[in-house]
Amino acid sequence: MSEKMNAGMEKIYFHWILDHADQFQRVEPYYFKNEEIQFIYSAVREEYLISKNKVVPQPQQILAMVK
Repeated sequence: MSEKMNAGMEKIYFHWILDHADQFQRVEPYYFKNEEIQFIYSAVREEYLISKNKVVPQPQQILAMVK
């Protein structure tokens, strides 16, 4: 049960970071213990940090990035 709770908390934190994109520079992917969330966060973070216009990808774009 604690793994489900941790994954749920990580999802909440991930969503919060998407709303507060300045946190991408502070929060490293290894902070997430759930491998799926860590993988997705890493892809989104990398894309955000290298982009010139610093726009957080939309959900459809995130899905395309991780496929």
